[in-house]
Amino acid sequence: AKPASGRLVLDEGARDAILTGGRSLLAVGVAECEGAFEEGDAVELVALDGTPIGKGIAGAAAAELRGRPRGVEAVHRDRLVLY
Repeated sequence: AKPASGRLVLDEGARDAILTGGRSLLAVGVAECEGAFEEGDAVELVALDGTPIGKGIAGAAAAELRGRPRGVEAVHRDRLVLY
């Protein structure tokens, strides 16, 4: 397994969308972005309370995700593993 280069803290809507809806994680649902990772790096996904949710391959660099741009996939559902 690829070691995580960063951590994405998800808001409640994003958490629910990936846990129950089988959706991709969109940048707008990332409440906090920790670390200096690039597109293609592994990232850990956690809830607002720090509960681990899963791990995935970043669809964009940390610098881009910090701006919470609309329509940008942070992690595609096909590149996401839930715990």
